[in-house]
Amino acid sequence: MYLRNEILDKTERPISILHFAPVKGLKDFLKSSPHVSVYHDADINPNVATYQCDITQMPYADNTFDLIICSHVLYCVPEDEKGMQEIHRVLKPGGRALLVDTWLDGPTQDLSQLPASERKAISGDATS
Repeated sequence: MYLRNEILDKTERPISILHFAPVKGLKDFLKSSPHVSVYHDADINPNVATYQCDITQMPYADNTFDLIICSHVLYCVPEDEKGMQEIHRVLKPGGRALLVDTWLDGPTQDLSQLPASERKAISGDATS
């Protein structure tokens, strides 16, 4: 796993992490890692993470986090460029951002048109 081998195992001191739209397995791993001093899991939906946070208006000071993980979030953000500017703002100098997004060559499905039970089965979040 890149995160463990290339970032956590190579850090000289415990790091602070901001993790958007966290998935349980990775969240549990990071929270229990001796390489992590501060772990904030965040999402715009207060039922998904500990900290409710709009990626385009983060309540954090400049240069707060050593690592920001943002997986499959930005494609849902209408002002994704503003979200990326905020990520840069709260990232410490020399910090890293792991951004994973989906790109498809063709039509995608608007999940908001599906019943809540189907949205939850697909994305883990009935509000998507």
